Amino acid sequence: MRVPGGIFSTDTLLPGFRPAPKPFFTAALLLVASGTRTRYTAIALHADAEGRKNREEMSFCEGWNTAIDRMVHFVKRQQAGPKLRGGPAGDALRRQGH
Repeated sequence: MRVPGGIFSTDTLLPGFRPAPKPFFTAALLLVASGTRTRYTAIALHADAEGRKNREEMSFCEGWNTAIDRMVHFVKRQQAGPKLRGGPAGDALRRQGH
């Protein structure tokens, strides 16, 4: 679901707005303009402490951090212009895994 300033996702509700028997979590991704920057906040809501602990043990925090790091890198490349997106410089970045 999209709302101003954010994207929300949940598996708490099944089709027809029926409650899920064992929901995973609800995620809120909040994007707020702050001058020339954007503040990004990710919130994970779990049904209970056990569910939260489970996700931590599955390295979900590291996964979220990796995703945001990649997004920041992508945006910076886009802002840098065509020199980094294509041509020899861009090819070198891609070979390095950037």
